[in-house]
Amino acid sequence: MDVITSPQVLEEMVFHHLKSIKAALARGVKMRAITEENKGEAILRNVLALKKNRSFKLKYLYTRVPTTMAIFDDKEANLCISKDIVPSLWSNNPEFVELTTKYFNDLWNKAKLK
Repeated sequence: MDVITSPQVLEEMVFHHLKSIKAALARGVKMRAITEENKGEAILRNVLALKKNRSFKLKYLYTRVPTTMAIFDDKEANLCISKDIVPSLWSNNPEFVELTTKYFNDLWNKAKLK
């Protein structure tokens, strides 16, 4: 699972799905997340707890996150098409998944570990 989102949405997502995310990571599911540097805001407590797991990787952009997006098993992708979480485009179209995966990997290579 690959995710791009703001620190606030990432923390919310992890807070609401912490049990299932931890279970997936324990099964060996790999999760990569990209978010913006969280300057002066509360530490992302739940997200930082996940960093202890080797299957979870977190990188930071030093600019605003351009969109919220998630890719699941390289088979489905969800891309927010507004500044809010909804509306979003969810598809299993192989070309759409390939496009979002390439975009994610491009940002992943530009983002930094902290």
